[in-house]
Amino acid sequence: MSVKLLKQNEVNKMECPKGKEKLKIHDQKCRGLILEVRPTGIKTYFMRYKTLRGRYKQIKLGRATDLSVNQARKLGHKILGDVAMGKDPQQEKKVLQNVPTFEEFVWHEYLPYIESYKKSWKTDVILLRNHLIPKFGGML
Repeated sequence: MSVKLLKQNEVNKMECPKGKEKLKIHDQKCRGLILEVRPTGIKTYFMRYKTLRGRYKQIKLGRATDLSVNQARKLGHKILGDVAMGKDPQQEKKVLQNVPTFEEFVWHEYLPYIESYKKSWKTDVILLRNHLIPKFGGML
């Protein structure tokens, strides 16, 4: 583990030493910010933080090609602020993953409900299948 002040021009030039699986560099300015360099040349920013229960977690921020060092630091400070306020970024991500898409909602929740009381539910199925699901099916 090496601690270093990350600079954009140095990050662009960094390479993983031969024979190593990955190189991890911790940023001096932002506590918990890690740059991981792989032998393939892929560089990724991660944020390591401690939850209120005392467990350490790590969340991927993005690749170095997509984020600058300053952007990664800003994102890292935001995550640390959220953790200090009692929020867990990974927990929020899990909640969003459990939200059904429009199509899942229609087939699993809406149609079983309207079949029980609506006489024209077959018309609703046709309208949903032909018009709404193709346009909005993947939306949350």
